[in-house]
Amino acid sequence: MTEQEWLDCTDPKEMMEFLFGKTSDRKLRLLGAAFCRRTWRFLPAGACREAVGVAERYADGLANDRERQDVRKRAAHQPHSARLSVVNAVSAVFYLNDRTAGKRPSSVSSRGAIANAASQKYERNRKKSFPLYRAAFRAAERAEARLIRCVCGNPFRPVRLDPDLLARNGALATLAETVYAKRRLPGGTLDPRRLSELADALEEAGCRDQAMLSHLRGPGPHVRGCWPVDLLSART
Repeated sequence: MTEQEWLDCTDPKEMMEFLFGKTSDRKLRLLGAAFCRRTWRFLPAGACREAVGVAERYADGLANDRERQDVRKRAAHQPHSARLSVVNAVSAVFYLNDRTAGKRPSSVSSRGAIANAASQKYERNRKKSFPLYRAAFRAAERAEARLIRCVCGNPFRPVRLDPDLLARNGALATLAETVYAKRRLPGGTLDPRRLSELADALEEAGCRDQAMLSHLRGPGPHVRGCWPVDLLSART
């Protein structure tokens, strides 16, 4: 994959396969959690929803292997609807809590659940259901591709933040942590106002990296793992 192909790509499966081995397990797991949060309405309350939060905490070292394995097992045995939208969403949560994130990039996804939900009204009429399914699937692909770029940025142009800038401006890390602490649940998106404030503070501190500043001020959506916020909070 070339840089331009990365910037234009709308196939999240292809992007995730390209990233495997090039980015951290943490980033891949947080991406999976962001995908699963897009299908929150299809996930039965209880272990399935709890599993998404456990995956996020596990990614940041706040949950251990026993917790991950336990919630994975409970989610797998939780009763749920036989509707394909629900089955797809529950399956994604199961694979989200694999020991190694990104092991099955095509399995941890919102695409199938969202596409099946869009077409289920006409599930017995393929002529009507398939165009709805295809349109929703492609829209979900584009949405996931945007989230991948939010979390992983441009792997062809990695950004290095001046450590002296952070050392002189300790408040930046605090602001970055607040962005994550105050995200919007259950969707898990970051507050655009707080991101804009973070960009302003970063610029005032002397940062001139337009990739960072424009991303923080961009339309998003942004999620946990957002690459400039991770840089400011010393996460990888």
